[in-house]
Amino acid sequence: MMTRIFFVITILCGALYKTNAQSVQFTPDEFLQTIRMHHPVVKQTNLLIVSADAALQSARGAFDPYIESAAMQKEYADKLYYRQWNTNLYIPVWGGIDMYLGHMQNSGDFLNPSENIPDEGLLKAGVKMDVIQSFWNNRRQIDIAQAKLLQSANSNEQLLQLNNLFYEAMTDYIKWAQQYAIMNMQQDFIEAARIRYESTRQLHLQGDIAAIDTLEAFMQLQDRTTAFNEAFIQYVYAINKVNSYLWSPETAPLRLREDQVPVPLDSIALFIPEPALPDWMNHPEVMSYNFMLQSLSLERKMQQQYLLPKLSVHYNILQPPSVSIFNTLDPSNYQFGLQFNYPLFLRQERAALEINKVKMWDTDFQRQITVNELSLKSVVLDSETEILRQQQELYRALYNNAEVLLQAEEAKLLMGESSLFLVNNRELYLLNSGNKQITAEAKYLQTITRQLYVYGDLFNRLVGNN
Repeated sequence: MMTRIFFVITILCGALYKTNAQSVQFTPDEFLQTIRMHHPVVKQTNLLIVSADAALQSARGAFDPYIESAAMQKEYADKLYYRQWNTNLYIPVWGGIDMYLGHMQNSGDFLNPSENIPDEGLLKAGVKMDVIQSFWNNRRQIDIAQAKLLQSANSNEQLLQLNNLFYEAMTDYIKWAQQYAIMNMQQDFIEAARIRYESTRQLHLQGDIAAIDTLEAFMQLQDRTTAFNEAFIQYVYAINKVNSYLWSPETAPLRLREDQVPVPLDSIALFIPEPALPDWMNHPEVMSYNFMLQSLSLERKMQQQYLLPKLSVHYNILQPPSVSIFNTLDPSNYQFGLQFNYPLFLRQERAALEINKVKMWDTDFQRQITVNELSLKSVVLDSETEILRQQQELYRALYNNAEVLLQAEEAKLLMGESSLFLVNNRELYLLNSGNKQITAEAKYLQTITRQLYVYGDLFNRLVGNN
C-alpha cells in the first residue's frame, strides 16, 4: 500500500516541470527600437527624404543667377571683318521673367550696320519674358511645386514602408512568443511523462504493477517527445525569422543570444484601435493617390499653358560704360524685340491634356477602390478582434476546467478509483487546451497588429513617438 501511495505522489509531483535555467527577456520595445535604429530598410526609407530634398534643391537651381558670355571674331586677308563680345548676367525671377545686366562690344570693318556701337561698347540692362504662355504658370514654378510635393509624397511613402516592415516584425515576434510558450509547455509535459515512466518502470521491477503499465507510460513519453520535437522545430523557424530583423549599427546581421527569450504573450500590450476610423482620406495608402492627383493637377496647369500663344518679349536699356547706369538712364536708347509662336492644330497639346485627364480618372478610381477595401477590412477586423477576445476568455476557462478535471482524476487515482490511462487522457486534454489557449492569445495579438496596420497607424503607435 505504501509503495502505491509513493507511486501516485511521484506522478502528482512531476505534473509540470519548470527549468531553472536563467534567461533574459528580449522585450517588444527593445526589438522594435533595434529595428528602427539599424535595419537596412529603415535606412533605405531615410534615403527617400534625402532624395526629395535634393530634388527640391535642383528645382530651385532654376532660379540661380548665371553668367553667359559669347565671343566671335573673323579675320581674313589681313582684314578684321568683325570682333564681337557679349557678356550677360541673368537673374531668373518668379513669373517666367529673366532680368539681366550685360556688356557688349563690337568692332571690325564689315560689321552689320545694326551692330555698330561705340568703341567702348555698351552696357545694357533689361528683362525678357513670355507675356502669355508662361507668365502665370511656367516650367520653373511647376518644377518647384512638384519638388515640394515630392517631399510630402516621399515622407508618406516612408511611413508606408515602415508600416509594412513593423507589421511583419511584430507579427513574427508574436509568433516567436507563441512558439516559445508552446515549446515550454511541451517541455513541462515531456518531463512529467519521463518522471512517470521512470516511476512506473521501478514499480514494475519491484513487482508492484504489471508490465503493460510500463509500456503505456513509455508510449506517453514517446508521444510527448514527438510533440516537443515538432514544437522545437517551429520555435527554430520563429527565432530565425526574428533574427532576420536584427542588425548592428554597421549594418551587419545579428543573432539573438541563447539566453534571450520573448516576453510572455499575456504581457505584450498593444493599443486597441477604435472601432472606426473617421477619415480614410488621411490613410497613407490613400494619401499616395492624393499626391499622384496633385502631381497630375500641377502638370495639367502647365499643359494648359501650352494651348496659349507664345509671345516672347525682351527689352533692355543701352548705356555707354562711361556714364553711370544708376545715375542717368535715357529711355530713348533701347533694344526691343518680339517673337510669336502658335501651332495651328495643337494636336500634341490637346492629346497631352487628354492623357492627363485619363490618368487622373484612373488614379481617382484606384483611390476609391482603396478606400472601400480599407473600410471593409476594418469592419471585418473590428468584429474579428471582439470575437477573438471572447475566444481567448473561453479557451482560458477551458484550460482551467481541464486542469480541475486532471486534478480530480489524480485524486481518484490516489484512492484507487482510476488508472494511469485515464489520468493520461485528462492530461492530454489539458495539453490540447493549453495549445488552443496559447494560439488564441497569439492570434488575438496578431489581429490587433493587423488592425493597426490596416488603419495605417502601426508604426506611430509602436515606436513613432519613442
